[in-house]
Amino acid sequence: MKRLVTALKFNELDDEAKEKAIDDWRQHYCVDGDDLDFQLDEKFRELMGELFNRFKLSYSFNASQGDGVSFEGKIHDEKDLTYLANLVYKNKIPENIEKFINNNDIYTVDFHRTSTRYTHAQTVSIRVEGYAERDEEEDAVDEAKEQFEDDITEWYEDICYDLEHWGNNIIEEYYSEEYITDTLIQNEYDFEEDGTMI
Repeated sequence: MKRLVTALKFNELDDEAKEKAIDDWRQHYCVDGDDLDFQLDEKFRELMGELFNRFKLSYSFNASQGDGVSFEGKIHDEKDLTYLANLVYKNKIPENIEKFINNNDIYTVDFHRTSTRYTHAQTVSIRVEGYAERDEEEDAVDEAKEQFEDDITEWYEDICYDLEHWGNNIIEEYYSEEYITDTLIQNEYDFEEDGTMI
């Protein structure tokens, strides 16, 4: 004989049943991976502008040692290099770096993944490639490359840590009682009297 179940909405549950419903959601349905992907991509697009499609974003938020955010890619077009430099220097590119980009003495910035096991910022190394067309500028170009590499690395790590913090805040919101309650109410899910979702 079939058991008859009375379907209740979340607001109709008693406090104990509501707590069970929230805990069950937290355990089984809490993080919407597609929504998290979308939100991180949109945030990354906002930060990277025209260079968004030049990079592959990787992340993990599983509370393990390899967690974090990183991105990889290669920039080698003069226009893109100038755009990158404007991001790094907030539209105030040092004269020596701007000069060597324009002269093609600096011609590639490689964000190279060094580990496929983890996703944190330290799993990508940054290398600025180039050489002086004129012997007398060799030292100046090397100095500019080193400066640019250091400054890009600092900028890159700031972005990774900001995205990691931002992503963790999203996940914390997903797990919050208020967010789950709103989700259960807005989606009009049905529950048994004890808070089990039907």
